[in-house]
Amino acid sequence: MFTCCKFDMNMYSTVTRSLMAHIFMFYLMNLGIKIYHNLPFF
Repeated sequence: MFTCCKFDMNMYSTVTRSLMAHIFMFYLMNLGIKIYHNLPFF
């Protein structure tokens, strides 16, 4: 039972970390696009 719970916690932390990484990358990409479009073109 303990090993199963440990495995579940491990999976949960891994999934959460990857999800946070994806959200962070998406946020950075959006920010970059906004800055790029707000730049004045000469």
